[in-house]
Amino acid sequence: RNFDLALQELGLDTGTILNNADWLTFVDATDNAHYRITVANFISDQNIVLSTDAIDADTLDGLNSTVFAQLASANFTSLQKGGANVLTTADEGAGNGLDADTVDGKQAAAFAELAAGSNTFTGSMVVQGDLTISGTTTTVDTANLAVSDNIIICNNDVTAAPSENAGLEIERGTSTNAQMLWDETADVWKAGISGSLDTLVLQADADGAYAAQTITVAAGVGLAGGGSLAANRTLNLDISGLGATTTLAGADSMLAYDASGTAHVRRTFSDVISDLNILTTANEGAGNGLDADTVDGIEGAALVQTVRTLTSGVALTGGGDLSANRTLNLDISGLGATTALAGADSVLVYDASGTMHIRRTLDDAVSDLSLLKSNTENQTITGGASVTTKDQGTKSTGTYTMDFSNRPIQKLSNGGAFTLAPDTDDGSCILHITNSATAGAITTSGWSLVDGDAFSTTNLDEFVCYCVRANGKSILTVKAL
Repeated sequence: RNFDLALQELGLDTGTILNNADWLTFVDATDNAHYRITVANFISDQNIVLSTDAIDADTLDGLNSTVFAQLASANFTSLQKGGANVLTTADEGAGNGLDADTVDGKQAAAFAELAAGSNTFTGSMVVQGDLTISGTTTTVDTANLAVSDNIIICNNDVTAAPSENAGLEIERGTSTNAQMLWDETADVWKAGISGSLDTLVLQADADGAYAAQTITVAAGVGLAGGGSLAANRTLNLDISGLGATTTLAGADSMLAYDASGTAHVRRTFSDVISDLNILTTANEGAGNGLDADTVDGIEGAALVQTVRTLTSGVALTGGGDLSANRTLNLDISGLGATTALAGADSVLVYDASGTMHIRRTLDDAVSDLSLLKSNTENQTITGGASVTTKDQGTKSTGTYTMDFSNRPIQKLSNGGAFTLAPDTDDGSCILHITNSATAGAITTSGWSLVDGDAFSTTNLDEFVCYCVRANGKSILTVKAL
């Protein structure tokens, strides 16, 4: 059998006074179970104010007690604490011995006034139950905001079809704010800098509506280009790699561009011939009014198609198909280079007497022009040449080492004391020296033999020096003028 406690079946006792140690029974709303509690614990848990406590039940700092939470006298008319009656509204009024300035020792100014209008709370406030704000603007001025709710609802007042975007905006000071929001028009999530948001790719979208950058677009038959999707790609028509055929049949298809329809179309070879009224061997025959043997009086065997081309070969440029006059030009810039020519090598020359280009060996060309070879002995010279003196400038300090290969006749100005040294290679040279106003003593170094006149430092004095170096030995002969 089951038995249930039915408090309503008990009789109402209005004469018994409850004490702190007496028990009360109650039903817990959370689990609908019955429990018991002592009167003392009940008073403490519910923060019940007794008539023996230091509080003015009538007013606090001039505020009527109805501003504060009251105890309904009908509920606790028989409760006591330490033998004293619980404070009720009947205990309000002057002469009850209560302190109107404090509640449990705290000044009344420390309590919030539940009045209409704006109220300001100083310090921390804890709301044990739900907090409902009915205003249109809520400002949270705090450095850290902790929210236990795992889902935050924006646009909560929308009840009809949605029309406004919603999301989060980040304040960035002097920089443009950042946003993450739901675009109600496009039905997508967007994020980025305010005014230039990018669409977010969600996993569901990526599975079908987006492709990985590693996917490639390959150029197939007759096309060139393509590549991975990491960048924009272009495919171009490229028929160079297609297989070649020697003969086209009438049913074969051709790619054509229809200018009237601004589109590419496919036409059979027979259709193209008909479209353009092209003359073919099939058009020949009696009664068609055509002379199959001649074109404008020229025999067909003497004609070639304009698609026939002239191609520039080695050392030539120019050419092209026969749709126009073509010119080929000599161009040796693209030929391979060699470091040295041998006597048997051929060169291209123009024979002015015969007004033609001819080929001649290098040895023949040298012989024809009576040229001297720098690496050939026993050559006969029947002509002559004049030499312009090489000016070596003014020497006034250090050592001046001669270079016989510059020219066979050289000169310099003595502008100060310096040392004259021979060339380090075999050869010969005549050197003319003129003293300037600042001429210094000329000394020699490195010569195997020095003879002749002595150098002076007198202004405008001149000297001719015969300089020679043979097999590593050098001689300097000085003649004063």
